[in-house]
Amino acid sequence: MNDLKNSIEKYFEACENVKKRRETWNEQTKTSIKKTLEEIKETYKLDAQVQSFSSGKNIGAVNLSLNNQHSGIVQENEKSMKAFVKDPGYLVFTQSYNGLIHVIVSLPSIDGIVEKQSGVLLATIEPSECTIDVINKYVVDFFEKITTWERGTE
Repeated sequence: MNDLKNSIEKYFEACENVKKRRETWNEQTKTSIKKTLEEIKETYKLDAQVQSFSSGKNIGAVNLSLNNQHSGIVQENEKSMKAFVKDPGYLVFTQSYNGLIHVIVSLPSIDGIVEKQSGVLLATIEPSECTIDVINKYVVDFFEKITTWERGTE
């Protein structure tokens, strides 16, 4: 009977934790992430957008998305010229179904040359752990990953 009692108590505790995570995300974390990313964008004059998305109640994301740019690759023939566009990637903090935050990086891609890959999960963290220092750490990780991609040193 102790196993049954413990299992049920753990379940109720898990459900309560989901509720607390969602409250923290909605009341503090989402705003803090957006503000921090906007400050980084402005301070370093990034050609980027900071966006907050919500696809419903208690599920959403905040991202730093670098704006598309010319890749430098041009295809020419007798009749036309085509310049290829590069999507430099993005960093997203997204709330999962259980209230935890997934930190995901999308690496750069070039239309028709380098296909877009699935995002790379950097971490899964508690909303309460998502401090300015933690956000900055993941921005550093993001720029390190896209710099490695640009250098071709993976």
